[in-house]
Amino acid sequence: MEINQLILDRLSKANKSLISAEFKDEYLSSHDIKSKIVSTETNDFFSVSKLHLEKIKNREQFHQFDIEKKRLEVFKLFLDKDKFFFNELDVDILKKFENFLITKRGLALRTVANYMITIRTVCNLALLKSIVKERFYPFEAGKYQIKFPETKKIGLNIKEIKILKDIEGLTEAQERALKLGC
Repeated sequence: MEINQLILDRLSKANKSLISAEFKDEYLSSHDIKSKIVSTETNDFFSVSKLHLEKIKNREQFHQFDIEKKRLEVFKLFLDKDKFFFNELDVDILKKFENFLITKRGLALRTVANYMITIRTVCNLALLKSIVKERFYPFEAGKYQIKFPETKKIGLNIKEIKILKDIEGLTEAQERALKLGC
């Protein structure tokens, strides 16, 4: 019974791809249709996260690479698994991870949002490559929403700037920093 369901599912995907291509008036080769139906990638979150990190590295954004790699390592540590499949990733896990970051790691809400953005980016890549089905996407409307806290800009007022300009006895480096800041 399960094999029949799998065959029907793949046939349905092929038909959907053909109808979509006809509707958009675009050409799809048999290879294109096959790649939409049969994913050669694994359904493992960490395999897709490696693809994501490779893309960052290929763009030579090494600082971003280091930051996102560390975020994904923390997520892996939290899960305590080497393999984690997209159908396991749900709102409950994301909320537990959010709570872990705040309570156990003491992170600020904006930093927690950055972790969630990284996870969402990996999920988006998996969707784009047809590695995961949309029904397993935990970030859509009505599911997990990334919370961006309100931010405040902290700066000097005019009185404080005047006081800084009138300070005497500054080193050359302090004077340069003051000129750059004003």
